Amino acid sequence: MNRTVGFILGAGLLALAASGASAGDAELPGWMAGAWHEEKAGSWTEEYWSGDRAGQMLGMSRSARGGKLVSWEAMRIETDAKGEVVLLASPEGRRPTRFALASASANAVTFANPTHDYPQKIAYRRDGARLIAEISMMDGSRAMRWIYERAGF
Repeated sequence: MNRTVGFILGAGLLALAASGASAGDAELPGWMAGAWHEEKAGSWTEEYWSGDRAGQMLGMSRSARGGKLVSWEAMRIETDAKGEVVLLASPEGRRPTRFALASASANAVTFANPTHDYPQKIAYRRDGARLIAEISMMDGSRAMRWIYERAGF
């Protein structure tokens, strides 16, 4: 009986560990690295992420409509001085806003800042060869989604 209980407990702990990293032990999401783009209805968005080097990934995005640039953003994902993984977003050169790691798994990552006006949540996930990005409020409202394909340039 004790052997069965130990096996079930051990299996449960292994399943919990495999289900995703907690905020305290997550690695940077290197699977996001690359050049990504989405085009639809006369608009395009590009997003670029460097690989993980020295505890930091650098990112940038830009969007245009009708051939005119409408927004751009500098971003970075890094391990801060406390050892926590954070995303720092700086739209159009403004002061960076900090989003703390809320959850991470082998192919998905979510960052959150419930005190920020919008967005409060930033999520990325891989779906095969695509990178899906979504921003929203904490409750999921006001969601915007980009479905990126690998850029060929």
